[in-house]
Amino acid sequence: MEFMLTSDTPAVRRYFTPGKDLVTAGNKEEMKRVIHYYLNHPAERKAIQHQGQITVRKHMYKHRAQEIIQVLKRKGIITADD
Repeated sequence: MEFMLTSDTPAVRRYFTPGKDLVTAGNKEEMKRVIHYYLNHPAERKAIQHQGQITVRKHMYKHRAQEIIQVLKRKGIITADD
């Protein structure tokens, strides 16, 4: 995974911490400022990139599938034998 810069949305904040796992911007001007900042601060960029790689592992399909199965079991939709 590369360094991630994305729009600041509730969905992004649901799974990631801006400034820790990735960087967000609320508009075009802010996006430009953030790009220039992190191009000139490679150590900070690499630290965020590294943490983002760790965090994204928790959100891979395998983990999501396991979470879904657990919820279905808790709700009684499937049983442990299914």
